[in-house]
Amino acid sequence: MAPARIFHILVVDDVFLMCDFLYKVISTIQNCKVFKATDGRTAIEILDGEPIDMLITDIEMKAPNGLELLKKLRCGTLNTPHNIPVLMFSGNTYKDMVLESHAYDINDFLAKPVSADGLKKKVQLHLQNEKPIKAPEYYQ
Repeated sequence: MAPARIFHILVVDDVFLMCDFLYKVISTIQNCKVFKATDGRTAIEILDGEPIDMLITDIEMKAPNGLELLKKLRCGTLNTPHNIPVLMFSGNTYKDMVLESHAYDINDFLAKPVSADGLKKKVQLHLQNEKPIKAPEYYQ
């Protein structure tokens, strides 16, 4: 039997407690290796240096924020495949930000507070179900 595939998941939140919560919850999911970043710059370094399979990011952070990370990813400017699943969350569900993130084909939007159970279910769901993502040129 082939060894189980290990999924590399990056969690990004500038609130340390939230970042630790996401990290701990996702670490309990079988076959998931978690990376964490507390700012967009670090997130970009990880996305450029590691084979990331899923991005989970807060929208609101110091630049680059979650939306800017999403745009860079979908436009193919990072070393990570542009079509990986992206889950975004925010304490403020500003309609325009939510709509803009959907324009870049996020897989899911989670409103804070995020429950451990709900988060695990969403991660497992999106690792198993691929969403068709358009070519990078479409997003540029």
